[in-house]
Amino acid sequence: MRPEKESSDERATHDCPGPRFLGRCRPLEPGPVLLVGHSYGGAVISQVGHAPNVAGLVYIAAFAPDQGESPGGLTQAFPPEAADSL
Repeated sequence: MRPEKESSDERATHDCPGPRFLGRCRPLEPGPVLLVGHSYGGAVISQVGHAPNVAGLVYIAAFAPDQGESPGGLTQAFPPEAADSL
């Protein structure tokens, strides 16, 4: 997280390191790679899945957001069945 200041209130925005991280890993693995994401990791691999050396994405009990969606938005739209018990 990195702080973003706007007038007098403080806010934090998520610093998405996925593309930078994949850029550092690309020289280590020259061939096509298969990215696997579990839980929130599904949202992470969705962000970098378009890279030319990514052969595919595997989601294991993971969020699989479409472009413009977020895990939080998906959870609000489709709350877990046990949410009423919380």
